Amino acid sequence: MYESKPIPSEIEELVGHYNDGHPDTVLFIARHLASDLSLVDAEIVAVSRNKITFACESPSGNQEIVWPSEREIIEREHFSESFFFMLGNARRAADLDEPKTSVEKELASTAALKTYQATVSAVKDITSTIKEITVTGLENFTNPGRDAFMFVFVPPDGEKLPQGFDMGKWRALSEQDRPGAAYYTIRRSRRAPDGTVELDLWFVVHETYGAVSDWAGRAKVGEEISLWGPRTAFKPPACTRQYIFLAEETSYAAVAAILDELPAESEVTALLEAGKPGEEVPLRKEPHWEVVWVYRDGARPGCSTVMLDGVKALKPDSFSDLYLFGAGESGQIAKVRKYLRQSWSLSKPQFHLTGYWRILG
Repeated sequence: MYESKPIPSEIEELVGHYNDGHPDTVLFIARHLASDLSLVDAEIVAVSRNKITFACESPSGNQEIVWPSEREIIEREHFSESFFFMLGNARRAADLDEPKTSVEKELASTAALKTYQATVSAVKDITSTIKEITVTGLENFTNPGRDAFMFVFVPPDGEKLPQGFDMGKWRALSEQDRPGAAYYTIRRSRRAPDGTVELDLWFVVHETYGAVSDWAGRAKVGEEISLWGPRTAFKPPACTRQYIFLAEETSYAAVAAILDELPAESEVTALLEAGKPGEEVPLRKEPHWEVVWVYRDGARPGCSTVMLDGVKALKPDSFSDLYLFGAGESGQIAKVRKYLRQSWSLSKPQFHLTGYWRILG
């Protein structure tokens, strides 16, 4: 068995995302890096400043593949760039009829996504740190439901977004010139009287959450923003009967929207982290569903162990029909993922864990 080396904490969550969420893509890359199509499994197990290491399995035994990066890997973005560079090399080396990987299919689907213009029509407090901002005016928009999320572009303080600002224009700008933008989940949607669609979005207003959070804290009715999407990540296997949800403030909207759509007969356990009692949000709850709130009690967001402790206390009846969905601070999510992989018998399609944000400092 290959003994893995430690992965830097700032990119560990992203590595886990690819290993667990796109194992076919990781295997595709490894096969073509090694020029060995007999590989049956592969996983990224180590990342350093100048190389990425894969642990691979083949009929003849286990082996290690090392890819020397052409640039230093220090930040998450550096690893992401290196991953897509490896994927491009692997695709060029593959036969023309080799099927597209899940990451390539995702890239193709996002290429067709639109940017929508919208206007803030209402702002209200959900908790002391969560604001619900309603935007309206989205034309020809369809909400796919579940945890549908949008990439939200907001204007700098005292300014407006350029007319018709879209994803293409955002990508064309240098990093320092880009307006604030981040992914946010659609809490709910409905048809407006004028035939357009309006969305309710939940924003966490806190100093560690970035430029879009700052905007949400001062958002006013009449302001114009742009939204690109939508996309979804909640994709349980067809056999799923039991659901476990993990969430803190940034992912309440995703879990709440999913719960609204689940069949009532589903078995549901929701473990939700809040700052203190009184900061809970309203959620749909069937009589046999278990909704558990745990509290940081003074700890900073992203610095508590209460979510991981809560997961360790869970005792599922079985793992064969279970799906786990969770999101939160990247470091916390990485620790939850590590625990699940070591202690629970879940296949990779049976869980989806995402880092929605990273703690600063």
